[in-house]
Amino acid sequence: MTTTTQAGVMEARRRRPERAGVTGLWSITWHLIRARFTSKQGGAFLFAGAILSALITSALTLTVAGGTYMFYTRWQHPRGLHAQIMAGDPQFEMMLRIYIILALVACVILAPLAARLTANATVLGGKGREQRLASLRLLGLSSGDVRHMTLIEALIQSIVGVLLGTAVYFATLPAWSRLSMEAMPIEPREMVLPWWLIVLLDAVLVVISVAAAGVGVHKLRVSPLGVAHGSRVKRVSGWVGLAGVAVIIGTVVVYSAAVTHVHYAQVAYVLIGLVVGLVVGFSLFMTWVFSALSGLGSHLGGASVMLASRRVQADARSVWRRVGPMAFLAFIAGWMSFFPITTNASGANAQESYFMRHSAMDIQNGVLLTLAIGLVLAATGTLMSQAADVFDRATETRSLLKMGVQPGFAARVAWLETLIPLVLSLLVGVGLGFAGGYPSYRAAADTFEQLHPTPQEPIIILAIGLVLTMLALWASNPLRRRVARLQRRRND
Repeated sequence: MTTTTQAGVMEARRRRPERAGVTGLWSITWHLIRARFTSKQGGAFLFAGAILSALITSALTLTVAGGTYMFYTRWQHPRGLHAQIMAGDPQFEMMLRIYIILALVACVILAPLAARLTANATVLGGKGREQRLASLRLLGLSSGDVRHMTLIEALIQSIVGVLLGTAVYFATLPAWSRLSMEAMPIEPREMVLPWWLIVLLDAVLVVISVAAAGVGVHKLRVSPLGVAHGSRVKRVSGWVGLAGVAVIIGTVVVYSAAVTHVHYAQVAYVLIGLVVGLVVGFSLFMTWVFSALSGLGSHLGGASVMLASRRVQADARSVWRRVGPMAFLAFIAGWMSFFPITTNASGANAQESYFMRHSAMDIQNGVLLTLAIGLVLAATGTLMSQAADVFDRATETRSLLKMGVQPGFAARVAWLETLIPLVLSLLVGVGLGFAGGYPSYRAAADTFEQLHPTPQEPIIILAIGLVLTMLALWASNPLRRRVARLQRRRND
């Protein structure tokens, strides 16, 4: 290219007017949201599902934070029975602090579940989102305009959801008065968070939702011709599984060495580190297990087994994100079934004896509450992901029907694709929980002969997890039949 030609091209680029962004994106987004509620492509269901997920996440997050705030207030400003015991035994302050530590551990356990549900609910219906983005590009909108509209839609969903969730949080506060903790009944006013903390937690959930939407739309390359390309899914390497095993072993070793030497004030940090390390290691290892076993399952007999295995192998990370919360709750239940808990009231005065008798089941009740809240979050996420898969795979389902496949084939594939990884994850989770909790139980059993493990709790968690997952799969069957019957116009 000559110097004169280069100069002409540079001059043309300099004189080319910059494309101004489309104005009125909020109005356009609002009209598109209204149009989704009149569409038969499932847009209304997914939009309402995202709001419902944000509602449940916000209500449960504020409730758990409210319980932690109650323990903190009782520690800082003891009253009633606690004040009487503190007057005679200042060391009782350590017992109240332990409750705060355990509440913080519960927050760490539930926080990833809440964040994952919030993020996944925002990006429900990825295929439908791709088609809408492609259509908007055909109308002349730039990629930046499309990205802004996606963020606006996520912002509207999350704000409506967290506001409704905050209202549910306040409405359910009186129900907690039936429960007793630290040998004192819970008063609803004790669980009322300061206004600034409510605003902060709701704002964090909104930010997570909008950020997830931003990451989701950033992974798509929508061309001006209206062709949307999803990000390519990579196979899981064997090094991922080895890294997961290494993280699990390293975390257990560090925890075993630190728990016997750490001061009680630092126990919370040790437990939080244990939870984080096990979550990371467990996630890496099980993702590789799914990918490896699904490769073997794809060669087994049966078309439904083969297709389910292929789907798991194609995106093992998504499958783990779907069943991982249930598996981690099973791990917690397995660990806590061997947790050495006992009370010794010998040498205590009347107030201390009363406290020990009426607080003996606090930790078990706290664990059950944590597991129940986690199961609600996990079950909601399973239901939303199943509904999203139905709409995302609508074209594939209709194509299979036109090829002569039986109507129940898609449902069988969905059940196999979900239940087999879930059962495997629950068994591994409970097994790891038993392995982690048994050493502590044996060490404490040498001192306290009355200790007995409670393996029925993980069995109950296994049963509840399976039942909730099957209910979610069953609830998606009518949606699948509706999508299969839907016929689109040729010019769509």
